[in-house]
Amino acid sequence: CEREVALQLNIDNLRSQNKVLSKESESLRDEKASFDEYQKQIESMQEGKSVLQQQLTDSEERRCEREVALQLNIDNLRSQNKVLSKESESLRDEKASFDEYQKQIESMQEGKSVLQQQLTDSEERRCEREVAL
Repeated sequence: CEREVALQLNIDNLRSQNKVLSKESESLRDEKASFDEYQKQIESMQEGKSVLQQQLTDSEERRCEREVALQLNIDNLRSQNKVLSKESESLRDEKASFDEYQKQIESMQEGKSVLQQQLTDSEERRCEREVAL
């Protein structure tokens, strides 16, 4: 009889422990589910971070490419400016020569005008002499 009472007490204690363990187990399952959800959120954030990092890297690469392109453009424009500057200097020299030729032509035209007038005057005098003769 004592043995049955002891066994019954042991069964009651085990049932009581079982209830406690069941509650702990349920609580731990809830915590694990919560932890799993947090883990998913962390993984999602890490994926987002990875995407953002890649976008930043891509953006920096494009910025660097644009800077290189702009520098090449600047170098090309400087080169073109040097060429245009030389051409401009050459054209100024040519214009100065042209202006000098223009002055010579005008001077010759004035001389031609004077000679034409002298010829006209000479022919008029010749005609007057012929009439007088």
